[in-house]
Amino acid sequence: MEAKDAYLKLAEMMRYPESKELISLLQFLLTPIQAQIAASLPASHQELARKFGLSAEEVDKNLRDMFNRGLIFPKDFSKMDGARFARSLPQLHDANLSDLRWDPKKESELAQKWQAFYRSGYDRDHALWFLQTGVPIQRVLPAIKAFPPDTKFEPWEDIREIVKTTTKIAMVGCACRSRQMGVGLDCKFADRLYCIQMGRGAEYAIQRGSGRELSKEDALKLLYEAENQGLVHQAWNSQSMQGNPICNCCPDCCVDWENFKRYKIPTSGRWLRTRWNAYVDENLCDGCALCLPRCGFEAITLKNNKAQIDEEKCFGCGVCVLKCEPKAIAMKLLRPPEFVPQGGIDRAAMGAHIAGGVYKEGPKLP
Repeated sequence: MEAKDAYLKLAEMMRYPESKELISLLQFLLTPIQAQIAASLPASHQELARKFGLSAEEVDKNLRDMFNRGLIFPKDFSKMDGARFARSLPQLHDANLSDLRWDPKKESELAQKWQAFYRSGYDRDHALWFLQTGVPIQRVLPAIKAFPPDTKFEPWEDIREIVKTTTKIAMVGCACRSRQMGVGLDCKFADRLYCIQMGRGAEYAIQRGSGRELSKEDALKLLYEAENQGLVHQAWNSQSMQGNPICNCCPDCCVDWENFKRYKIPTSGRWLRTRWNAYVDENLCDGCALCLPRCGFEAITLKNNKAQIDEEKCFGCGVCVLKCEPKAIAMKLLRPPEFVPQGGIDRAAMGAHIAGGVYKEGPKLP
């Protein structure tokens, strides 16, 4: 297989063989021999060595380099056995750009390559996909500090319980926020705050050096810091406690949230809201309006110098409560536990997301 054919095959695997921007990104990420190896996976060290006239040591060196940069995913992290290239563009994006060792402001070309591909049409296609799924892939988790201490949560909606039950936790860079920083776009919510990987995702980040292992206490401190900065916790849309990464998102940076704003797509197509909504005690509200920019869902307005919350737009994240100095905003329970899917995300929808999250036929965007 020639190198140009290998890059094309990888682009085909990502479902964008016609994209010059994706080919350019792959050429930036992979040397010609690495592209050939990646396009031939899964295969053993010996098979790859014979195929490309390399020593087993040279094969291993290339596999480990790709692993370290979030391009391949082995079954065995120590031996590189069973490695494969990324299953999808979302997986490649998040693994490649979440590396704590990367300074996006000093080494911006990587971010610029990704941004060029997104803006060439992929962001629009990916946004379109969310109009077609019929089920939110993720759900919002409530900001625990926004509630009275005696509030009763279900374990699968309580970040303290989710953290408590996991076996391994790692802090990784926020791929979306890092990309935005790399192309010179500022975030009004946070600097390069971090996301949490758990279980095997955490092990992957720790083993390749892109993430840092956290104690459960430090993980909760990071999540509380995210809440205070106005970031919204998100996890997979099910009552499962296993393998949940927790993203800390904002509308300035999140690759999907940003697209919703650009293409006027309801956020309900991407996230399930919590079981709570925020409400305002007008007797306590002094009209300071600090809560307005804090709400990424644009659910808060000011009327007659009093904050007003649109229940249809509110996702119950609670970050507005943390910003309200007169304590005029609080949370109220509106929905039963059955509101969150018990058995997990619809398999067809999740399979499509893993396969690439792109459909090019269907409803048109505004």
